[in-house]
Amino acid sequence: EKKEFVFLRRGTFILINNYLLMVSVVVIFFGMMYPLLLEAITGDRITVGPKYFNIVIAPLVILIAILMPIGPNLSWKDNWTQFAVKRLVISFVITIFLIIAMQLVIYENADAFHLLLISLAVWIFIASIVDLLPRNLSEFRIEFSGLKRKNLPIIGSRITHMAFGIMLFGIIYASAYSENKDLKMNLGDKIQIDRFELQYDGFGTHIGENYDDLQINFSLIKDDKKIANITPAKRFFRKSGDITTEASIQKYYFDHMYITVGEVQEQFIYASVSYKPFVRFIAVELKCLECEGQNVYESNSNFSQSIKAYISKELTRGTDSRDIINDLHQKYGDEILMTPPVQTNTYVLWILPFFLLSLGFFIFFYKLKK
Repeated sequence: EKKEFVFLRRGTFILINNYLLMVSVVVIFFGMMYPLLLEAITGDRITVGPKYFNIVIAPLVILIAILMPIGPNLSWKDNWTQFAVKRLVISFVITIFLIIAMQLVIYENADAFHLLLISLAVWIFIASIVDLLPRNLSEFRIEFSGLKRKNLPIIGSRITHMAFGIMLFGIIYASAYSENKDLKMNLGDKIQIDRFELQYDGFGTHIGENYDDLQINFSLIKDDKKIANITPAKRFFRKSGDITTEASIQKYYFDHMYITVGEVQEQFIYASVSYKPFVRFIAVELKCLECEGQNVYESNSNFSQSIKAYISKELTRGTDSRDIINDLHQKYGDEILMTPPVQTNTYVLWILPFFLLSLGFFIFFYKLKK
């Protein structure tokens, strides 16, 4: 017996969700294997780093996030009910109020795109809570002994959705509001970074078991009040003669201030300051050619130290960051870039994710039309 196809039902959304997850797995696997296949077939060497996966996976995650609050409210057989629409509208209105409050009270500098994604993450979280509420709120009780076995999968799925919303919020929040500065600071200088002031207080020494530290002292100030000392360092190992850069991270509730120091002189220093958890420096975009899976910023190898010294030197001359990366790309080839360039031998790497996504939706709507 032929039945009428209903698009707005739970089974359809589960099918779409599963396809998006399958495409994500294929894209990640192919992205990891492609550099090996390319080198084996052509001898060309490239690096596929985190930025590539961020670019190609982000559209899939956004689509999954859009489906997530809607799917659980749909029926298995019919279109959505008035009660389902009511729940979605309630969660949507609460989300709008929360986002407006966050913009007015906490932050004011988010662009429209990031604000849209943050709203989506908050909506997922609020909708999951609303889904757990009974039809009649006067009947709401928290009694663990009264939990029925059939309700446990529903509760588990909503908790999972809430966790996904929190994860998405954290990633976007840190990306939207982070600040990164590479700068020269004289003794006593202050810089403004978001709600904080950072003051350079000079340097001192610290003697360790097998090393000597040149500690750089910073004061973190908020509302004209010193709240922390931050002390990145240059570390000199006595036996080997190696020099490493020791970063310093200061946590302030959910925020992080991350500082590393380049050249150190008596009256001035060159420092990289990052506010919030996700750090983006020039060196993050370059791969350490002597390491496995590390970028230049994370590595302390001789190669990475020389590249970081070159970057610091060029920045002091006023060279643009993209020009520095282009110069290193020409010198060391595609392998040094953490994100593969769009060119003949990487077309398939960039096209495949969007081709699979388009193919899936084409087949789906073709079957739907038939």
